Amino acid sequence: EIDVVKTRVETACNALREVGSWERKVKDCEQMVHAGNLSEALGQLQGLKGVLDAFRMLPEFARKSEQLNQLQEQLLFSARRRARSALEKNSAEELKACSEVFHGMQRQEEAVSIANSVLLELCERAWSSQ
Repeated sequence: EIDVVKTRVETACNALREVGSWERKVKDCEQMVHAGNLSEALGQLQGLKGVLDAFRMLPEFARKSEQLNQLQEQLLFSARRRARSALEKNSAEELKACSEVFHGMQRQEEAVSIANSVLLELCERAWSSQ
């Protein structure tokens, strides 16, 4: 029984430590997304997912979980937009960074869908200009 209490106290201490740094980490991740540092933002987002576990027993869990979901959507939106641009500009390095985000978020189908869409648009433009 003492081990159970000890584990709960340790978990609560970890949660309290993370409560203080959560907002800063969220802001950092948002700034990374807006600055176009997709790989860094993905790493920060994955770190936040781990931290979210510390909030499971706290009343803020639902709000933190929603914050995390919004960050994921922001990162995906940015990666989609930049992947389209990278394909149109034939920028392999930029496309690689976007692909890493899709892969890291288990959304590989996004990259395929974007590539198909851009290639279709390029073909349509080429055919209509003839």
